[in-house]
Amino acid sequence: MSSPDAPEMFFGCAYCNEVFPEEVQLQVHAKTMHAGKPYKCVPAKMPEREQRLLNKAPTAAISKNIPHSEVSRHCIPEDCWVAINGKVYDVSEFADRHPGGPTVILNYAGKDASKMYNEVHKGVMIDRYLRPEAHIGDYGVDEQLMSEEFWHKLREARIEEVKEELYSVLAEIEDHAGS
Repeated sequence: MSSPDAPEMFFGCAYCNEVFPEEVQLQVHAKTMHAGKPYKCVPAKMPEREQRLLNKAPTAAISKNIPHSEVSRHCIPEDCWVAINGKVYDVSEFADRHPGGPTVILNYAGKDASKMYNEVHKGVMIDRYLRPEAHIGDYGVDEQLMSEEFWHKLREARIEEVKEELYSVLAEIEDHAGS
């Protein structure tokens, strides 16, 4: 068993500088980029570009609210979330008890159902029909966390990521042009 400080080993291509975390990825690379040559794997350390990324702070937005991207993942009968009037609810258990039948709810699984809910239920509070634990949290992105300074830092970080990707692609093109 290796210590936490020991560098993790990767699978390196014997013909070029490519390094992969899984051997199957190297095998696909070798078949496509070095067709006709025998498969050769060399032990390799984590590429420097990935090491630099490990030391960077994450750029994802942190919010106490539940974004649409998370709500949309819960769209099956056994795991059914809906957003209604700025709140997110797990209606998996309630769907079968819904007076209009489960299909009505499942049509809005993983979506914002506010418009339809308000048109049909005309001011009736959904909390009257659901257990308190069905309320998961507030819907959407916390606007206070999305300051102009945050967006500026996010843009700068993304520009750096794109530059690194571009330099990597250009280096690969140069390597292939020289071979």
